[in-house]
Amino acid sequence: MKVYILSLLLLLTGCTSSAPMPSESEESELFATETETTSHQNRVELLSYIPPTKTLEPKGPHIPKYTAVIGWNKIKVTELLGLPHFRRTDAPAELWQYRMYNCILDLFFYPSKIREMAVNHLETRKLLDGNTYVSHNPQACFITAVTEK
Repeated sequence: MKVYILSLLLLLTGCTSSAPMPSESEESELFATETETTSHQNRVELLSYIPPTKTLEPKGPHIPKYTAVIGWNKIKVTELLGLPHFRRTDAPAELWQYRMYNCILDLFFYPSKIREMAVNHLETRKLLDGNTYVSHNPQACFITAVTEK
């Protein structure tokens, strides 16, 4: 607020003058010169009082590279992606499927060395026509899964 008031005062004091009044012909030449000079000076003065802007932190979750989920347990995956839309268990594996508007992300869990289920493999695909799936850019699909959570 102080910056605004100070800027307004600088602007007003730059426009006032105690010099004698020029004749009409001199006035038109003088007016153009003073306008350019005064507006430039005011602009420079005003710009010098603008406080530095803060760097904004990106909003939303940090999105790691899709391969980072390899080795993650179910809790860590759920924290990032939420609960899966589909889950199937075929011992010893478990499939978690996330379905988005543009792709499907499949995460395959297997028992790890410490007997905890962890992501061992992942695949992404998209629907090409009514019933044909083709491989899809894994990182793009992973980003969609994280942001649509």
